[in-house]
Amino acid sequence: PYQETGVKWLGMLDYYGLSGVLADDMGLGKTIQAISFILSKNERVNGKYLILSPSSVIYNWEREFEKFAPSINTAIISGSIEEREQQIAHALNNEDIDVVITSYPLIQRDIDYYEDYTFQTIIMDESQNVKNDATKTTKAVRRLKSNTVFALSGTPIENNLNELWSLFSIILPGLFLSKKSFNE
Repeated sequence: PYQETGVKWLGMLDYYGLSGVLADDMGLGKTIQAISFILSKNERVNGKYLILSPSSVIYNWEREFEKFAPSINTAIISGSIEEREQQIAHALNNEDIDVVITSYPLIQRDIDYYEDYTFQTIIMDESQNVKNDATKTTKAVRRLKSNTVFALSGTPIENNLNELWSLFSIILPGLFLSKKSFNE
């Protein structure tokens, strides 16, 4: 039941054009909730979705979509720069691709290919990967465009409150006017 509530919550936030953090504990089904949300939204709204995750789980996302939402067509972005350039062009220009899946390290390297594209929704798996607002990865993720962004993490704050500033500067830019005002 809590997963059903989570999917409805994501849908409600998305309906109002808001983004958010799904911070369930590890093993409680954040991935399946995100997939269910995308499946539901994709039935109503055309567009592409972007999944950002650690490199170690990009293929897990693909398998989970195949298992739980086989009607959703995914594209994995990985490999050499030449391979990724072709994969990105194919994924973004092919109407049959619904979800683009890539990793945090690769989004940093490939951001220029994504800059002019607006996704329906971006899902940031293990969003603590953008906890430091000064890293190249966080800066690259901040440059992405979408209607909504959802962060998935069992540990949205690991060390200090500045990690929350970094996360919210991506999912709800402008909520806090500056890092200084956030700290105050």
